[in-house]
Amino acid sequence: MLLLHTHCGNCKKESPVNVHFLIKAEQNPCISVIDAKQTGSYPMADNTRMQEEMRALQDQIANLKDSLTSQGYSVADQVRDTASSAFNGAARKVDGATRYARNEAASVAGIVREHPTATSTALLGMALVGGVLGYLLGSQTAEEPRRRWY
Repeated sequence: MLLLHTHCGNCKKESPVNVHFLIKAEQNPCISVIDAKQTGSYPMADNTRMQEEMRALQDQIANLKDSLTSQGYSVADQVRDTASSAFNGAARKVDGATRYARNEAASVAGIVREHPTATSTALLGMALVGGVLGYLLGSQTAEEPRRRWY
C-alpha cells in the first residue's frame, strides 16, 4: 500500500492519504510517495482513534437507551399506581352508593308491606295525574287544521 504525504515548509504539517495511483515526485517537490511498510501503520492510528470514538458513542447511546428505558418504567409505574388508586376510590364510592340504594329499597319495601292499600292508592293517584298531564300537553301541541285559501 502506498501513502501520499503532502508537506510544505511553510505549514510544517504532514497528512497521510491513501492513494491508488502513482505520482512522480519530480512533478511537485511538496508531494512524495512513500511505502507504508517503512512508516508502520500511521493511518491505522487515525482509524483506531475513530473506532474508539465510535465505541464511545455506542456506549453513550446504550447508556441513553438504558436511562430512557428505566425512566419509561418509572413513569409507567406511576401511571399504574395513580390509575389503581383512582379505581379503588371509585370502587369504594360505588360500593357506598350501592349500599345506600339497597338500604333505601329495603325501607320502601318495608313500608309497602306494612301499608299495602295506601301504597296502591298512591300509585293509582300518581298514574291518574300523569295521564291527565299527558292528555293536556298533547292536546295543546296539536296543530290547527289548515284552512283552504280558495
